[in-house]
Amino acid sequence: MEGPAKALCQYYAFVHALDGAGAIAFQGDHALRNATGAQTSAWTAGATVEDRFVVAPPANRSPGSFTLRIGVWEPTTAKFLSVRRVHN
Repeated sequence: MEGPAKALCQYYAFVHALDGAGAIAFQGDHALRNATGAQTSAWTAGATVEDRFVVAPPANRSPGSFTLRIGVWEPTTAKFLSVRRVHN
């Protein structure tokens, strides 16, 4: 992810696993941090960050196929950010 400007708040990544009806079957959210552990509010403008994490279904969830919805949001305002991939 590349930030075009300095963030003034803490952003979170989310992964929603949707069932066949489009409802959230399970999810994983976490605060975005760079390689040094700094939160988004401390990143410099234009910084590039790679974030990886694992989301697994809960033990009581039946196996199945799920559609993934992935994004970045700010929970205080519930604002979702546009995410784009930049090819070098």
